[in-house]
Amino acid sequence: MASIAEILCFALFMVTDADRNPNYYDEENFEVCLNLVDLAFAQGVDPEIVIATSWVESRLTEGLVSYTGCCHGPLQINPYYHCPDNRLRGCDLSFYGVNALKRYRDRYNEKNYSEPLYRIYDFSEWAEPLCHYNAGNVCNEQSRRYARLIINIANEVSYTYDAIEENYLMTCVQ
Repeated sequence: MASIAEILCFALFMVTDADRNPNYYDEENFEVCLNLVDLAFAQGVDPEIVIATSWVESRLTEGLVSYTGCCHGPLQINPYYHCPDNRLRGCDLSFYGVNALKRYRDRYNEKNYSEPLYRIYDFSEWAEPLCHYNAGNVCNEQSRRYARLIINIANEVSYTYDAIEENYLMTCVQ
């Protein structure tokens, strides 16, 4: 039986058509996705948002460095702001990337989060946090588009997850 993380990652690959592109649909990308889902659950962040953000930022590539050289990892964080001692060395970029999303969510959203809002089909409360995650202190039109893109992917992943789960349960019952 497939785990929640496996189904979510498979749903992401289906939604983004990554399953049709051998550059993005391989064991390494899938492992990055599974790790991010586990970290999201552990830190109380919506896993769909985390994997959608990682897809947009790096196509789930573990060691990616931005063209400017300042952002690293699957969630493209700046170690100066998000890693212990403001250093890349020894920083778990996946863990601190999820932690950065959580911090932006907590800072730029009025809702009180005690646990993830898993499978809610409406990630609109992430619009402002994702906008700031992308742009910093001041959101602009480009960062608002970025937030909408991630929210749309997260919603599609959530819908696809439910369709896969429902189909799987129907097959088990028959």
